Amino acid sequence: MIVLPSRLQELLASTTTEAFLSQHFESKELRSVVRVQYRLDDFEHLLWAHERSLHDTLTACSRQGAEVPPRRAGNKDLFGWAVQRYRSGSALHFADVHCIEGWAARLAGDCALHLRSHVSIDALAVPPDGDAVDLGFLEAPDCILIQATGSISFTAGGLSGHKTVLEPGDCLYIPNFESLTASARAGHGVCFIVQVNPLSIIDLAETLAEVAGEADARLRETAVPGGGASLAMGAHLLRSLASSPEIMRRSADRLILRLADEHKPAPGGHMLATHHAMCLHSGSILKLRTGVILALENHAEGLYVYIPGAGGIPAKESQPSGLLFPAGARELLEAVATKTSAFCAADLPQSYSDQARLATLRALMTEGVLEMAEASPQ
Repeated sequence: MIVLPSRLQELLASTTTEAFLSQHFESKELRSVVRVQYRLDDFEHLLWAHERSLHDTLTACSRQGAEVPPRRAGNKDLFGWAVQRYRSGSALHFADVHCIEGWAARLAGDCALHLRSHVSIDALAVPPDGDAVDLGFLEAPDCILIQATGSISFTAGGLSGHKTVLEPGDCLYIPNFESLTASARAGHGVCFIVQVNPLSIIDLAETLAEVAGEADARLRETAVPGGGASLAMGAHLLRSLASSPEIMRRSADRLILRLADEHKPAPGGHMLATHHAMCLHSGSILKLRTGVILALENHAEGLYVYIPGAGGIPAKESQPSGLLFPAGARELLEAVATKTSAFCAADLPQSYSDQARLATLRALMTEGVLEMAEASPQ
């Protein structure tokens, strides 16, 4: 999806977590039902397959506190360490599972785009008959709990706070929580924690400074070393640059670029898309893949479309790489990105030729942005 607000303030104020939930989940007093097929065996396989990186991703949580796996030569047998902690009653918290699991990557990408936020998804396995686990290690101001297996009792706001029991498929939004504890009921439980950190005024200031500085050497010299921006500088930039539609548009593009860079879409369809793209015709029925964030930026060479993954995003955003389109293709790309249902080339703006529309769709399909919605008649 491509978002092009006229002013950056609209980018932050255009939606809320509550609005996102009402759009994506069935409303039921901030508690909704989703389908996540994830068992305790799947969590165990996650530990086993990523044993050598558990020191950086896993935390064992108990009443005595949090404990991370020890560093060992080659990080061997950390899987055994994790299983032993689980058997002794510790809950296992696996961070950033969205970087590994495909469905979680798609959910994180959609949340990041709709909420204009930095999003991460963690997995939590709670053993039976264990102590209530304090989830104080969560740093995000808001979180969304998604129950996958078993049932877990969550208490927000301390021991005297509100208690909710989640069953498989339940989803619970907890805004601005101060404390959160979890304990399994009648057996083990596995849930996922979506942490949401909204973009802030600092994000706006840094993006404005970066974009404005590319064209103004004097302004670039006033930036804080390292590419950051002070609060005073950010306020000055917002006041002085808010009247420039071009700067605001480019800054909005850059914010989406940063979110896209954080959320690499899940694999699936990229290799098969190579063959589908070759057979694409005007009657092919397509749809956008979930979890994919598109970011546009105008440059002297044309219009760049950044797509994490096969298209790639460079270390330096001022030296772009990815898909290059003619500058006049923006309307066509926006039409593709805003499609909410299946479509074909004939549904795109008729001001572009059949050849241009098909070439654009082939390029986006090859990079995993589009996929076949159904078999299309030749």
